[in-house]
Amino acid sequence: STMSRMVEDLLFLARSDSESLPLDWKLVPVKQLLGSVAKRAEALVRENRACLRTALSGEGRVRCDPQRIEQAVLVLVENAAKYGTPGEPITLSSFARQEDLLIEVSDQGPGIPPEELPYLSERYYRGEGSSEKRGSGLGLAIANSIAEVHGGRLVIESYVGRGTRGSLHLPLFENP
Repeated sequence: STMSRMVEDLLFLARSDSESLPLDWKLVPVKQLLGSVAKRAEALVRENRACLRTALSGEGRVRCDPQRIEQAVLVLVENAAKYGTPGEPITLSSFARQEDLLIEVSDQGPGIPPEELPYLSERYYRGEGSSEKRGSGLGLAIANSIAEVHGGRLVIESYVGRGTRGSLHLPLFENP
């Protein structure tokens, strides 16, 4: 139910605030991480009757809790499926840039007005026209916490009428 999910979300945020987020750190090959993220994203997008395009590349390894990374990417996928234009594909792509792995989710939806962008990852913030779309309004705040705990960041870019792109930047682990 929406309620129990909201409670779970709140517990997650409370824990990430207190820096005691239970994380299961592993050194994961990028290909393996992306493969499992893509599978889950595919299923989520299907549930929302949209279609997913993938363009995945990137080598090396990431030191992360793979389930949390998956959770963060799925927040972006779910938002794209919810707010994107029905029937337009959602794209999941990844690539390495300098020392980072970027995992990006983009939609061709109506986009987000620039004045709303700074508030997106704040708790309970929901865009003006989005009241009929249910959700706790916590998704991006959670994705943001996950990115930060991993030494990365979450970047949301949006252009009205052209769509939205969410990128999760994660540090790539170099072999010593």
